[in-house]
Amino acid sequence: MKTLPRTWAGVALAWLAGAVVAVAAPASPARFTPLAPVPAPKILDRAVAHPGSYGVERIVDGLPATEYSSNGKGLDTFITFDFGQPVKIAAFYHLDRRDPATVAESRLTFGDTADLARPQSTATVRHANVRSGVTFHALAAPVTARYVKWQVTALGPHKYGTVGGAEIRFYTAAEREPAPTRDSLELISQPAVVLHEGKPMRTVVVRIEHPYAESADATLDISGLGPQAVRLAFGTQTVEVAVPAAERETTLSAAIRWEGKAI
Repeated sequence: MKTLPRTWAGVALAWLAGAVVAVAAPASPARFTPLAPVPAPKILDRAVAHPGSYGVERIVDGLPATEYSSNGKGLDTFITFDFGQPVKIAAFYHLDRRDPATVAESRLTFGDTADLARPQSTATVRHANVRSGVTFHALAAPVTARYVKWQVTALGPHKYGTVGGAEIRFYTAAEREPAPTRDSLELISQPAVVLHEGKPMRTVVVRIEHPYAESADATLDISGLGPQAVRLAFGTQTVEVAVPAAERETTLSAAIRWEGKAI
């Protein structure tokens, strides 16, 4: 077998070294699932509503102040939804009534026929089980279905049967992303000035929007203040911070940092 001349052998080794250097680093894993609300579905069937202003259409009207309540049906409280076509459903949201009649648990049944005789899958939802409680449930895996039935399976501590809710929403998912870069924040200055340890301070409300199924531990940085740990969960959350009250208009800058990077 012939061997390369020393000069050519050096070129070959240099080329191999260059090839190794040129190998790209592995891509960051996709860890966050962006969610977007599905348009309000049509209601096919429901448990009889309590007399008065408690019609079932209120639970999908986008107005948290309105409520649906069954007429004391308890565990027979249900709503069947029709999306008009198969949709990819990744998460479920429920806002409970401003009433002691709370929901402790429910079941979601997904199917491609209105009678749901042959369900594609089901999901058990544990509810916040408090007045005006917010329940967010991300499915283990997205389900593509046209029909969904929501059925109450456990009542709150008072066992009141006039259960229902103020809002129900469904969410679809986009492709997973390596970082929660869709997060946003807003600073809202409160007008009141209070003395804290002899210093005039003003409260600033930080409103954070996290449109992902997965939660994340992050840091909130506001100019002039130390970093503050925040737990980002799906939806809107607020954090209140105190800043020195200025005699003239002052600009604050803020950022959310995840794994050391501003997002």
